[in-house]
Amino acid sequence: MQMQLKVVTGGHEGKLISVKHDKFLIGRSDECHIRPKSDSISRRHCAFVHKDGRILLVDLKSRT
Repeated sequence: MQMQLKVVTGGHEGKLISVKHDKFLIGRSDECHIRPKSDSISRRHCAFVHKDGRILLVDLKSRT
């Protein structure tokens, strides 16, 4: 299953981002696949996880 994320606001509005990993990390850490420049995003904020043919959005115990 191929998944894409679409940026809906900001300087990259309209951009499509291909998700090519079984665990796609979002946060400010260098290890993350998407790194938003925002103080409201934790270092490891959340992840899209591909499991059993489904896509899950997992909160990584972020504090924000």
